[in-house]
Amino acid sequence: GVRVRLLLNITTAAEAAEIEPLGADGVGLFRTEFAYMVRDGWPSEDELYESYREVAGLLDGRELHIRLVDFGAEKCPAYADIPLNRNPSLGLRGMRLLLQREDILWPQVRAIARLARERPVTMLLPMLDTLDTLSAAREHLCRAVGCQTPDQFPFRLGAMIEVPAAALLVDDILPHVDSLSIGLNDLTQYLLAADRDDEFVERYHDAMQPAVLRLLRHVVTAANAAGKPLTICGELAGDPKLTGLLLALGVRRLSVARSSYRGVVQAIRRLVVRALEGLGPEIATQSTAAAVRQLVAERLG
Repeated sequence: GVRVRLLLNITTAAEAAEIEPLGADGVGLFRTEFAYMVRDGWPSEDELYESYREVAGLLDGRELHIRLVDFGAEKCPAYADIPLNRNPSLGLRGMRLLLQREDILWPQVRAIARLARERPVTMLLPMLDTLDTLSAAREHLCRAVGCQTPDQFPFRLGAMIEVPAAALLVDDILPHVDSLSIGLNDLTQYLLAADRDDEFVERYHDAMQPAVLRLLRHVVTAANAAGKPLTICGELAGDPKLTGLLLALGVRRLSVARSSYRGVVQAIRRLVVRALEGLGPEIATQSTAAAVRQLVAERLG
């Protein structure tokens, strides 16, 4: 009897065509970098708008959350004059880069704003770190779309919580955004100092570590108290072994890859929310990942 919303992560309009046949609630994370990677030069505002409009046309009114481009690491077009960072994961990326490059930011923001005047759209701010960055971003967005104040944005504004600093500041961030999306893979990576793509530290990149779960519960509790939607996205959101644990922590929205969708649906259908009551606080008291796994196995099977 409890509604759990399940959305898809996509990179192209072709993937959006899967939404209706699957019965998904919409697009929870539109990774827009792909549109830049397959070109020889920067796309125009009109081209971006048409691509977003194509995706929206396939959703039949379902949710659409578009993330601003998050260049960095392996995701950077060959023609981009963006400096190479010694450590891309900790370098100039996400909102840090976009605030310095209005030539990249403004066309995309204006394209999303045009679509938002036709149907509901949430714009996601990638790699948000501090309230200072959020304030600067809101000012830039106002100038880009010609608003006097952020209250006049045609789109809804969502914060990507991927950096631990933003997670710790969630109570300060929430009044300034309409929703939160937790990039659980990156949040785990930064919190545990374990590169998500490095095979040598793969076992340390563990979302069941108590430090990750306590911070996650802090963010979920704050969002629920504020009455604002919170979505868990990324590869870890699509791991059926984590589904019961995430629901126990109060999560009611997940955005997953197409390949993970059916597995997560099956996991959700096997669970009874009443059986999860009290498990969230109990999880938060555990001190090791092994203890968390044992508790989850005992309670959820």
